[in-house]
Amino acid sequence: MSSPQPLTPSQTMRKLLRYTFAMVFAPWVTYKACYGYVIPVVASHMSGVVFQDESNVAVASGVAAVVAVNVVLAAYVISALREENTLGDSGKSETDLTSDETK
Repeated sequence: MSSPQPLTPSQTMRKLLRYTFAMVFAPWVTYKACYGYVIPVVASHMSGVVFQDESNVAVASGVAAVVAVNVVLAAYVISALREENTLGDSGKSETDLTSDETK
């Protein structure tokens, strides 16, 4: 497995915009899908006493939207941790970097 290459500024901006759009649209789509389709279908297949009230459906859809935001945030953090650091010396600790400067 090769080490990841550092991102160029244009690649960094594209990545930031991609995750920004995901942070906006993922919860919105999740809320609309759960509110309009998923929860009513699940409630009709079960004896959905809990989801007979409209406010309960809205709360459950909101919870699903919050989960969607957390999934996008976790994906961003994981992708950031997999990137090479800005010095281009992935795998070197701070003490290794200071010892290289003194030589």
